[in-house]
Amino acid sequence: MTDRISEFLAKAATGPVQLSIHDLLATWGFRYRDFDNVGRIERDLAAASLRCEPSFADGSMRTTVTVAAISSGEAEAADQTAASSGADESAPGAVEEDEQLVLPQVAWLVRDVPSATAGIEFVHPSATLEQAQQIMMENGFSQLAVMTGPAELKGAVSWEGIAKARVANASVNLGGAIDRFPRVVYADQELLDQLGVIYAAGFVFVRDQDDCVSGIITNADLTSQFADLAMYQCGLQH
Repeated sequence: MTDRISEFLAKAATGPVQLSIHDLLATWGFRYRDFDNVGRIERDLAAASLRCEPSFADGSMRTTVTVAAISSGEAEAADQTAASSGADESAPGAVEEDEQLVLPQVAWLVRDVPSATAGIEFVHPSATLEQAQQIMMENGFSQLAVMTGPAELKGAVSWEGIAKARVANASVNLGGAIDRFPRVVYADQELLDQLGVIYAAGFVFVRDQDDCVSGIITNADLTSQFADLAMYQCGLQH
């Protein structure tokens, strides 16, 4: 158990702590909910005689929950229930019921796509088109941000945009090839709500809570993300 978790449990034991589900998961170092993550947090809370209301296994990542100490009456009731359950299981002829594994709801945020917070390569508007192309070729980029600072997104340049610009002007410069209104999403938005925007645009830039550009998501990134999720779920089912 990390110091951060221990400090949080100690604080909640002295008085109720309110926070978002996202921040609760982050205390344990988790970015999303799955069966193992939820189980780990629930065990740690129970061991510290704490409970979470409402349950953090459901709802949006922005939902506020309260972590507080279990009252003595609740603790005694839980002990009696556990003791009764144990006696029933050991009684002759007890019937064992198959338990179906139910995964908690997973609320994916834009930030859960690794590239959304991986940082951003960019070129200054004063650069030449050749300099922008060099950065794109060296990094295997299909598009590149045009920025004057961490939060100052001036547009994007892409191979497709360059090709279209050159049809009209063979000697086009960087300014003539820039898409000045690229699509932007925010890291704390729910990913499923933004899928249509991302797929339609082909790529989007991501802004964090400080409004700085923290990364980029392309259609290829989405394909990889959901392939990983599908493989994970298949592994649980087998």
